[in-house]
Amino acid sequence: MAVASLVLGITSLVFCWWGLAALAQVVLAITFGVIGMRRADAGARAQGMAVAGLVCGIVGAVAYLTLWRADARRRLHHLTGSCRGWYQVDRSLAPRSTPTGVNRAVGPGVP
Repeated sequence: MAVASLVLGITSLVFCWWGLAALAQVVLAITFGVIGMRRADAGARAQGMAVAGLVCGIVGAVAYLTLWRADARRRLHHLTGSCRGWYQVDRSLAPRSTPTGVNRAVGPGVP
């Protein structure tokens, strides 16, 4: 269980952007890490690998949740049209070409 926890914990760090597959890796890494630590307390070896797998699983969970929140926020902004992030383009003051070929500012109160 300790080896499985370590492998799943490391892969959850590497593939934290995979979506539900990464979430499954995180859950299994933490579960196997806890089981491995309990077995190590009962006399089994490889407690260090179980702890490392548990820690990697927790860090992978934090990375997954961070990426999930950022992606959900980005999608929400694009769906609602209220892009207020650093990637928003402010078109209210951008020059606009007119039919006469003269560029003029476009903004509030400007026809």
